[in-house]
Amino acid sequence: MMGPDYAHWHGMYEVSKHFHKKFLPAVIKAAKQKSPELGKKYDEKIQQLLTKEEHVWLKGISPQEIEALQKRLQGALHQ
Repeated sequence: MMGPDYAHWHGMYEVSKHFHKKFLPAVIKAAKQKSPELGKKYDEKIQQLLTKEEHVWLKGISPQEIEALQKRLQGALHQ
């Protein structure tokens, strides 16, 4: 279980877990402790950051996207 693909996946998982679930909330909490205005400012900045394309995976996949993927997969399997 230590192949390059697993090591890459696990590394990305760890970065994501700590960045999105621990670091960003800690930034907002620290800013709010300093002042409510600063907390709001950093919360807005982080929300803006998370709307970028590289963070779209956080939203998950929509039912329409699931259906489209299933159709493509079925089409590929029946060729």
